[in-house]
Amino acid sequence: MTLDFVKMQAAGNDYIYIDCFEKRVYSPQKLAVKLSKRRYGAGGDGIILMRQSKCADVAISIYNADGSKAAMCGNALRCVALYMKKFRFIRRKTVFVETQSGVREVKCLPGGYFSAEMGKAEFKSECACQLVDVGNLHRVEWRQSVQDADFFRLNNFRPDMYNTEICRVVSRSEIEARVYERGSGETFSCGSGACAAAASGVKKGVLCPGKIAVSFPGGKLTVEVSENYALRLIGGADIVYCGRVSFDGKYDT
Repeated sequence: MTLDFVKMQAAGNDYIYIDCFEKRVYSPQKLAVKLSKRRYGAGGDGIILMRQSKCADVAISIYNADGSKAAMCGNALRCVALYMKKFRFIRRKTVFVETQSGVREVKCLPGGYFSAEMGKAEFKSECACQLVDVGNLHRVEWRQSVQDADFFRLNNFRPDMYNTEICRVVSRSEIEARVYERGSGETFSCGSGACAAAASGVKKGVLCPGKIAVSFPGGKLTVEVSENYALRLIGGADIVYCGRVSFDGKYDT
């Protein structure tokens, strides 16, 4: 059978988005592995299934490149809002997205930007590195340089348990970061990772609350961190192309 999809990216974090409002994919894990392969599929950091929701405009399921499931993706929220505006014809400036971590509000801003409500950061540890929950779990480690860092040489590196950010302070309102995502490997950026890193920096006192610029290899994101660690993620989103793929999994139409 054939399946239509839209490939979108936000700060280089690219996913394959599939409209499941009228069609259900029964083998999403297999589909994620097939489509995510850079040289043998459409290529991406995973797939996002979009379906009807009883409490929001759209509900999403996120599958990493290895087929494992993720609870939250800040970059995907912005892309889903763009999709709903362009292909599902939502006219208002706010789109509500149901995720495994709860419903998130995404506001459309001028110039093709979006602002996504990301909830409050919860801090799970206070050691040399921090574990920060922003809808999914991130380990944040601060270094003098991010370019030379090797994720696999980090102490207690557990790519099967959480996402990992290596960060460097540029100023009190800007950081540089790299990310290794659970199930996808090192990616060009991570929206929830940007939020975790910004919240971690404020908690440690190396960053000031307010707007914080987070520079990844794929581009720059802005995170707003309040005094009580409520988070908003601001950035762009782009449609790369629309496509159709053959897949031998099962469908419910």
